[in-house]
Amino acid sequence: MSPNFNNPSVRVVRIFELATPIGNLLSHEDRLCCVKVSKDWNQAFIPSLYYSLNDRKGAWPRILKAHDDPETNNGQDRAWILDLFKKYGYHIRHLDTQWQVIVDAAYLGQTCKQLRSLTADNFVSSYTTKEMAEYEQIEEEGELTYQDRIVPAETGDFLSLEFVGDVFRPVVAGWRTLEQQEGGWYTSQHFWLLVRENPGLTSLMLGWNLRELFDISPEYVYTALAALPQLTFLDNRLDSVELDRVLESCPRLQTYRSYSTSGFRCFVGHEWPSLQTLSLDWSIDDQELIRLLKSLTGLLHLRLGAISYESDDCTNVGQLLGNRCSGLKTLCLLNPSHYGYEWLGKMVLPWLPGLLEYSGSELSPHVARGLALHCKRFQAYLQTSVQASTHEPYGPHPIQNSFRHLMETCFDLRELDGVRHRIDMEDFERNEWVCSDLEKIRCQFVGFSRLTASDEAALEESVAGERVDEELKERQRASWQQHQAVYNRLSVFTRLRVLDLGYEFRELSLIGISRSDREYAYRDSNLAQPVANTMELSLASGLGRLEGLKDLEVFGFEGVDHRIGKPELEWMAVHWPKLKVMRGLQEDDVPGEKYRAEKTVLREYMQMLRPDVKHEAGPRSSSRL
Repeated sequence: MSPNFNNPSVRVVRIFELATPIGNLLSHEDRLCCVKVSKDWNQAFIPSLYYSLNDRKGAWPRILKAHDDPETNNGQDRAWILDLFKKYGYHIRHLDTQWQVIVDAAYLGQTCKQLRSLTADNFVSSYTTKEMAEYEQIEEEGELTYQDRIVPAETGDFLSLEFVGDVFRPVVAGWRTLEQQEGGWYTSQHFWLLVRENPGLTSLMLGWNLRELFDISPEYVYTALAALPQLTFLDNRLDSVELDRVLESCPRLQTYRSYSTSGFRCFVGHEWPSLQTLSLDWSIDDQELIRLLKSLTGLLHLRLGAISYESDDCTNVGQLLGNRCSGLKTLCLLNPSHYGYEWLGKMVLPWLPGLLEYSGSELSPHVARGLALHCKRFQAYLQTSVQASTHEPYGPHPIQNSFRHLMETCFDLRELDGVRHRIDMEDFERNEWVCSDLEKIRCQFVGFSRLTASDEAALEESVAGERVDEELKERQRASWQQHQAVYNRLSVFTRLRVLDLGYEFRELSLIGISRSDREYAYRDSNLAQPVANTMELSLASGLGRLEGLKDLEVFGFEGVDHRIGKPELEWMAVHWPKLKVMRGLQEDDVPGEKYRAEKTVLREYMQMLRPDVKHEAGPRSSSRL
């Protein structure tokens, strides 16, 4: 039914100045519906419909996979895509693409010149159905091996005088057809010409797949970046680019991410105050870290693949920094060496007094003590992805009692997200915690004096027969005391949103064994069993003391000998009204698990009580940077 344009509310919607802010609040599907209502609505909502274009979403994947096949593209071929950009390219502000044809159309359409962000990645894996068939045919012919095809790719003409010379270097032909090789040559030029025609870019991502089309000279990259005076965000996966040259080219750059980079040794005597976030998924040594901290005076967030301590010249960090503290707020080190941990904790952290968040594969005691001693406002430790099983027989021993250094000292602590880390009951009972405002805790409580199921049955029989087994009774009393102590301490954290006491050993892919994970696991009964001497989560053990955790959203107990039954689930359903996720009753792929049937019954019962609660495994990574 056509809208009544005499209606005041309809006339308001026809006001163009109101359509844009309204359109920005709608989903892409809703905008698409709006442009089909009438000519006025089409004109009003077209700008918001094309404000952002991501060829991974909507109908684009289907269109692009078939665009080069006349029998299946339904007229949505390369010419149709080009015409679309000619008509609507001037509306696009954010372009995210992984298809060469989109880059070609964005440049050749000559209207896409007001971009604010441009992301280009994953071109090599974006095959159409026709191209995939050609790829498989070349591979199956067998006349030439891949080694035979490691020859320079075919090239074509230069589209601009600025590309003449050693700007583009052909990479190997590989399994690409001649047409695909030549297409890569022109797409590479189209991409950089598109960059040059959008000087208003504030965000640019150069995916590593760009170099699979054609390698490009670092000098040209610096020249192209220098032509983007508004650029504040750069994600650069191209090789052989020096960090200091990038900063010279982009004086307003605030965020820089790169897989690898160089140029640290050129930092001497230079300062770049604008850069606030630096992410390098690569290893640097101690001297390079000092140069970064000294030269990047405005740096707030730093992520490094690894750090190694290699020189005794870096023991006096204060002198090397000119006795000036860094303003760093977050630090992520994916895999430091042992000596790197010690050097960081003892020598570097005293000069990072404002550090609020630290991420790493583990929290070493050296780092934990350094954070507690020198970073008085510290708020969060986040464990990055687990590289090995947390189940002891299949990986390194989980870190023991590192958390206590933070929990005893850091009043502002909010998050302890480290499922590999253990809090031993003997150590727990000797120390007090000062962090009453915790919102998230993921760790392992171990060392409980638990009775086995057979011991509990024997104790019940002795009580019923009035012949009390005093030894078992004393062990049970000691276990209840330990549980009460933990529950009492956890009950203080009334702001908790995440309480995860589980393990990640059930992720079979984390077990580094040579034979089939499944075959091996079937032979190993330990893998399918709950971990011994972990915390019991029954009402009898004191679970009811956690009724004050009204904000709890996530509760985890994977691999824990928890003894949770239907009464406990009924209690949780009532006393934790904001609960959204449970980790421990989900369907998993652990072969031969003894409690699979019991878990199914409990999961279905919880789904009946609280259908809004999801059941899933814990995350593999928690780093935010």
